Amino acid sequence: MIDPNKQNKPITPPKEVVWMKCRVSEACPGNQAFISLMQRNPLTSGGGTSYRYRCTTCNGVWHITR
Repeated sequence: MIDPNKQNKPITPPKEVVWMKCRVSEACPGNQAFISLMQRNPLTSGGGTSYRYRCTTCNGVWHITR
């Protein structure tokens, strides 16, 4: 059984650059980013995994949960 109160440690992702339009600002022309943090969400918060992407052009960050 999974303990919903258990602290989830961040997963160290590989520094693989992927094609993704920068979502920090519309003015940024960046089309490449890498995952700087992956963290599994507990089932009490809906589950899934949160990914923090970092733009290689403006160095901004955004989150996507799936």
